[in-house]
Amino acid sequence: MHAGDIEVVWPLRRRRIPRAGILEVRLLDKAALRAITGSAARVGVGGLWGGFGWLWTQHRGIVQMYVSRSDGLVWIERGAARPWLITPQSPEAFLRAVAPE
Repeated sequence: MHAGDIEVVWPLRRRRIPRAGILEVRLLDKAALRAITGSAARVGVGGLWGGFGWLWTQHRGIVQMYVSRSDGLVWIERGAARPWLITPQSPEAFLRAVAPE
């Protein structure tokens, strides 16, 4: 995490999310994710160590996705910009550090 943004680090790739554009962050389980997105299909890379790229969802359209496991899912709501779905190393600590005031 940086003062002005969050850096998502994935093997061979890095992406940044500006903190100013974050409206909400929340921890989700699989059932809560399904309730938000409806049916979904990955458009990107996936395999044994997770997936990254886009997640096409029935209810929310395209979601930016960087996940390394199926628990500890964090949803980042960004208003008019695409939401993000990530799996930080420590989801609860991430939520405390990033949650908008």
